[in-house]
Amino acid sequence: MKKLLVIAVALASVNASATRARLNSLNNSRHVIDTQSVYRNPADMFYIGGDYVNLESGNTNAAGQNDGAEGMVTRTMGASKMGLSLGHDSTLSLGLRGASTIAPIVLQQNPVELTYGMKAGDAAFAGTLVYSNYASKTGTNEKENSLGIRTGMRMGAMDADLAIGLGNTYQNDTAGKFKGTLGVVGGFGMWFDTL
Repeated sequence: MKKLLVIAVALASVNASATRARLNSLNNSRHVIDTQSVYRNPADMFYIGGDYVNLESGNTNAAGQNDGAEGMVTRTMGASKMGLSLGHDSTLSLGLRGASTIAPIVLQQNPVELTYGMKAGDAAFAGTLVYSNYASKTGTNEKENSLGIRTGMRMGAMDADLAIGLGNTYQNDTAGKFKGTLGVVGGFGMWFDTL
């Protein structure tokens, strides 16, 4: 019984962070720095505090929205940090597929992200490699793959991020084939105390 009490207290004392649902309700506000904002600006993993594990549950066979199960683990190594994420659907990939005539919109299947970054003083720089590959030989012979990179930096009052979709294809026997072109999304921000 004492062990269960210790586990319950330990779980209750973990700091709560903004979940994907909370950030979506805030319209993905760029001023929020949290475990979910690392998917936009990889350098944010240095401003969350320590190593962390982020798990989100959700509908694993969703189409047309980013609400599937996902998780990320980060580990500090001196002045650098590494992260591994499984299951996070790229909004850039989804946006490009949504603009196509292929229906229904199909999300990435089993996407993997590897993030690495370094921090020096108040400057942090990080990059992420995003990859997914899926093929089903049953039913409509569905195939999907995507490749992209994300970079980000935070330094003092400035932050910037850039996402580049390098490859993005989807096909099946009934809907046809979608082959995405280069996609680029970026942002820059600066904090002002007074204006």
